[in-house]
Amino acid sequence: MFKKSSSRRRELLLNIAVAMSALGAIYAVSNRIIKHNGALLNLPPRVEAVADWETYGLEGHRMGPSNALVTIVNFSDFTCPFCQTQAPVLRTVRRQFAGQVAVVFRHQPSQRNEVGRQAAIAVECAARAEAFEPYHDLLFRHMDSLGTKSWTSIAHEAGVADTTAFRTCMGDPTIRDAVDRDVAAASELGAVVTPTLLINNIKALGYTDLDSLSMFVRAALESRSVSQ
Repeated sequence: MFKKSSSRRRELLLNIAVAMSALGAIYAVSNRIIKHNGALLNLPPRVEAVADWETYGLEGHRMGPSNALVTIVNFSDFTCPFCQTQAPVLRTVRRQFAGQVAVVFRHQPSQRNEVGRQAAIAVECAARAEAFEPYHDLLFRHMDSLGTKSWTSIAHEAGVADTTAFRTCMGDPTIRDAVDRDVAAASELGAVVTPTLLINNIKALGYTDLDSLSMFVRAALESRSVSQ
């Protein structure tokens, strides 16, 4: 009896030791991932000038004044963590340069990412109900549950009154065409990563932090004032 009890105790202690070792390994890997992602966020964006920049802001969803001196075209994907991080930075810049900056949102989901494409279609349908911005914000807020949470329930949360029309819209092929036009424009621009920002004529590939984006906006404002 004693031998059996002692054997079970040793087995239990061994299992605990193995579990603790596994948790330690998971913790170490998680820390490396967090540090790696943090380092990626701290990398400066790749920047270049674009000659025909004004054409890219003619389509998409504009947030801000139509006569803004600076237009930031944001090619984005609702399943992209860096795009999720970019969204509040863009909102802060709009407040920081109130009346001078507008953001134009355009879609760039991967062709193989069906959830991202469905999210793009859903926000286009919300836009028909004049609820683009709240739906846009909710998609990023609910990123972890996209594909499982109902697009219609998000529409209801965003203030879309006619959810029946919203569901009908989700099957409208013209909505898919609008998303495809954005994807084609992103390809033409050379937006090889998300997010890609076009700050007037300056293209910034990758996440752009607040200090860098503010600097680009100030430079664009100075350029406009010199040219006028």
